[in-house]
Amino acid sequence: MARRVTHKNLGEAVAARESFVGPSSRGGSIAEVGTETGHLPQEHAEAMRSQNPSYVVKSYNTPVAWYGEKGWVVPDVKYSRTTSRLQGGIRRSINAHFADAHNSARE
Repeated sequence: MARRVTHKNLGEAVAARESFVGPSSRGGSIAEVGTETGHLPQEHAEAMRSQNPSYVVKSYNTPVAWYGEKGWVVPDVKYSRTTSRLQGGIRRSINAHFADAHNSARE
């Protein structure tokens, strides 16, 4: 069952790659979020498919981030203000997650 999130705690679900449903967004496996690529430019849609993502975050019905064979990808594509806010939150969460893991490994 997908976790309900807000803009404030969405980053936790993304960093942990948990299934979630939030305001105008959702995340999970392809089976959970679907294969539609919405407004994602063709070159990014092809890149996403080629990386066989295990986790996808969508805003409205457009993938805005995914985790696949090459790690995290957050395409640098501008959409609405709401989606831009979501993309920024995803980037911060991913970066913070990796920084925390790196700092823990050094201790």
